[in-house]
Amino acid sequence: MHAMSGVTFVQSVESPALAMVVPLLLRGLREKTIATKRQSAVIIDNMSKLVDNPLDAAPFLPLLLPALETNAESIADPEAREVTERAVGQLKRLK
Repeated sequence: MHAMSGVTFVQSVESPALAMVVPLLLRGLREKTIATKRQSAVIIDNMSKLVDNPLDAAPFLPLLLPALETNAESIADPEAREVTERAVGQLKRLK
């Protein structure tokens, strides 16, 4: 997860790339450590900005949104919660 958070995404993200990454991101969102949850939210936020066609992300929204929303309500760290809320907002724009 840590290595992936340092990746700069520069091209559009499509369904096959999401299919590879979403399981890893879901696992990160479900981890106990807040830092891992925050990193997953940052990656989701950044990648979702590069989705040109919302239909590419549609199959993954029902998986990611509930996990992000749960974290946005339960994370005690205000900065991590803000990052997670920003990712939730970005995914909702793709709906």
